[in-house]
This record gives sequence, C-alpha cells and structure tokens, in this order.
Amino acid sequence: MIQTLLLALLVAPAAPSPSEAVEVPLHGDSVVRFADVDEGIRVLTERDRFVASLSPFDRQVRVRSDKEVPEDVYLEFVGKQVVAWEAEHIEKLSPIVAAVRKKLAPFKLDFPPAVLLVQTTGREESGAAYCRGNAVVLPRSMAQRAGKSLERILTHELFHILSSHNPELRERLYAIVGFSPCTEIQLPTSLRARKITNPDAPVCEHYMEVQHGGTTVKVAPILFSSRDRYDTSRGGSLFQYLTFRLMVVEQDVDKWMPVEKNGEPILLEAGDVPAFSEKIGRNTSYIIHPEEVLAENFVLVVNNKTDVPTPRIVAEMRNVLSGD
Repeated sequence: MIQTLLLALLVAPAAPSPSEAVEVPLHGDSVVRFADVDEGIRVLTERDRFVASLSPFDRQVRVRSDKEVPEDVYLEFVGKQVVAWEAEHIEKLSPIVAAVRKKLAPFKLDFPPAVLLVQTTGREESGAAYCRGNAVVLPRSMAQRAGKSLERILTHELFHILSSHNPELRERLYAIVGFSPCTEIQLPTSLRARKITNPDAPVCEHYMEVQHGGTTVKVAPILFSSRDRYDTSRGGSLFQYLTFRLMVVEQDVDKWMPVEKNGEPILLEAGDVPAFSEKIGRNTSYIIHPEEVLAENFVLVVNNKTDVPTPRIVAEMRNVLSGD
C-alpha cells in the first residue's frame, strides 16, 4: 500500500507553480495557454496595427483623460492592467476550453500553435473581451463567470483569432455577409481624431455595395465618438460615446476614400439601408463590422444552431469552415 502510494506520488505530475504556463488543448495541435503577467504585458504593449490605428480620442477614452494622451502613456497604462491568473480561475476556465474544443473538432480550422489567455482589470477596454495578436484578453469580471456565458464569449473571441491569422479564409467568410476587400480607407479629416478603434477590426478595409436613394453606392462601417474630446465631468466608457454609421466610399484609381458632399462625408444610419440588413442577416444585433457579425454567427455554427432568422449565413459558414 505504502509502496503503491509512493510510486503514484513519483509518477503523478506536480501541480503547476505560478511561474509555469498552463496549457489546455484547443484544436489539432493548437493549445490555449494561460499567459503570465510578463507575457500579457508584452502582448498588450506591442506597437501593432491596433496601437498604430488609435486616434487621440481612442487614447483619451481608455485612459479617461481630457488631456492629450501620448502613445507611450497609453501603453504604460495598458500594461498596468494585466493581472495574474489564480489557480482557481484556471480550474474554472479549463473545462470551458475543453467544451469549446469538443465543439470545434468537426471543423477544419487553422489556429496559431498557441492562443494566449490574458486576464486584465478590464479598465483598458471598458470591460470588453477582445483580441490582440494571438491572445484573447478577458477582463477579470468576465473571466470569473461560469458556464455557458463564458463559453460563448470565448468562442466569439476565438473567431477573431481564426480570422486574423487566416486572411484567405477571412475574405471567404466576409463575402457571405456581402463585404469585399479594398485598400485601407482613412476617415475624413473631420472625424479622424474622433475615430473609435475596435481591437478586433482596427482598420477600415472592406466595403459593401447597397442600393440607397435609387442608386448603387459602396459603404464601409465606421465607429467614431459623438464628442471631440473625452469629457471627465461626464465620465463613462467608450461605449457611451460610440457612434456607428455606414460611410459612403469610392475608389479613385488605387485608393479608396470617403465620398463627400459640401465638404462633409456622407454617413448613413444602418436602419435606413435595408440592403445592408439583408446582406448581413438578422442573426445578431451586433452589426458594427462584418468581423463581429461573423463572430456572432460562428458561435451559432459551432453550437449547431439552425433555427435562426437568417439560416443561409450559418449554412454557408458551416460549409466553408468544414472545408467544403
């Protein structure tokens, strides 16, 4: 009995120490790794496409300052939001990753070798989950949720990882909801400093053709602030300033740019463009970008949901993701 117990103790894997990375299988050879604080800081402070795309308002609203916020000040703030994973939270999240893994198994998906899970205070992105590089970033309040709610969030965010690491696949999926690729479209001067940047879709580089006002126009979804500067007396998160519009755009030789009327961009409300709703479908109200529309539909696909308002989208996504 004692010999058996000693042998079991010798061969059993030791519980990981806080300095050891915990990995959980995800799909194929890919794993989910719980990032330590240093790794999380490296991810969040990298000067990537998201950071390069941030507007002055973007940095103000995240730091919650009405003063100019230089990039280095913003990055220092973001780095300070990373928090360590506690063993109990890893124990809670690991079965959720396993549940997602089981649902992803039927699909032909090419994830990076390691998908990092970074935990933060949530202050840097107004309490939202988001992705940076090969990392899914979860605010502490969200990471401590249980069951299906967190499983759904993780599945949604994993779509962003899949999309950002597979450009060809991304374009096939974007086409399902009516979007075509183009060169990066800059916001007009009047809105550039007020741009609100989505980490999961930091640049405007897709458009949709729609019928509007009796003619065919091309539109691109944009986000911007309802105010020129962050108002500290008003306070609030970036979502309280967020304005979503469809901006009419056009191609000029090899560049894409906003169409202006009387020196101002032509901005349409999505509800005033029926063709937009027809193409993106009605399976979600999260319609600010094709990336988010598809991430929401991805959740439906992997959960085998077919009784939805626009079944065409989940059916076509399933075919593409199954390798058909």
